[in-house]
Formats: sequence, structure tokens, C-alpha cells
Amino acid sequence: MASIQSYVSGHILDEVKIALSLLKYTRVPFFGRLIKKLLLKKVAPFEAIVIDIDEASNIIRSATYCAIGQRICRKIHPGSELTESVFLDDLAVGLIKSGDAKSCKPQEAIVVLKKYRKPIILSKVSGKYVELCRSVPKSCVYWQFEKHGLKCLLKHP
Repeated sequence: MASIQSYVSGHILDEVKIALSLLKYTRVPFFGRLIKKLLLKKVAPFEAIVIDIDEASNIIRSATYCAIGQRICRKIHPGSELTESVFLDDLAVGLIKSGDAKSCKPQEAIVVLKKYRKPIILSKVSGKYVELCRSVPKSCVYWQFEKHGLKCLLKHP
């Protein structure tokens, strides 16, 4: 499971890079099935959900702390389209302390998400939904998993 500490330390970047590099092997007979199982096991704890801006806004308003920062996948693909993520509660505090996000008020976080026209993905870190990302499918780890047949994005009920 990804932890707040793995985000704060930057270790999550290494994990995502490894996962993305393994995707090319998912279509190899036999070995590919094993890789898919491993990758799905690693991504499952995030319980990533595609949500709309109204749901995102409600989640942000109920948070104790908010921060805005660069989305994780953009750190891996620096030339990809610019969008930002919103981090909440303990993840926000940790990323603010590490200098990877800036503190903001809930309304500012909502404005940031409204600024972009990309899907919003809500994901768990340390077992809690605390990351909201305006994902760019071309460089997003979740969308790349989906593209390779690894169903990891849940649809909001």
C-alpha cells in the first residue's frame, strides 16, 4: 500500500516508474499474466475512483487540510500536459512540509480542479481517500494500466 511517507520521501515515484516499465511485458504469454497479477495487487490499495467535480468539491470541503501540487505522474513525465493535484489531510500536511505542495483553502483547491478539463481520479494513500488528481490519460499510471487491460479504475456509484 502506498503510504504518506512514500509520497513525502518521493519513493512513490520509483514504484510508479517500475510499474510503468513492467506494462510492456503484460502481453507476453504466461509471464504477462504473472506481471498483471503483481501490478493489480500493487494498485488495488489505491482504490482509485473516477469522480466528477461536484463529488470532488464535497470531499475537499470536508477535509481538515488542503494542498495543491504537481501530480505524481507529471513528475515522471515532466513534458506532459500541466494539471495539478489536490492533496488532503495528513498527505497535504506531509507534502507541504517536504516542499512538494502548497497549502490552500478548500475553495482554492476546487478552483484549481475546475481549471482543467481532464478526468478527476480520487485515490487512497495510507488507507484514506486523500489524493484528487486531474489526470492526463496519456501519462497517468491508472489510465496506462487500463490501456493494457488491467482494470483498476472504479466508477463512482
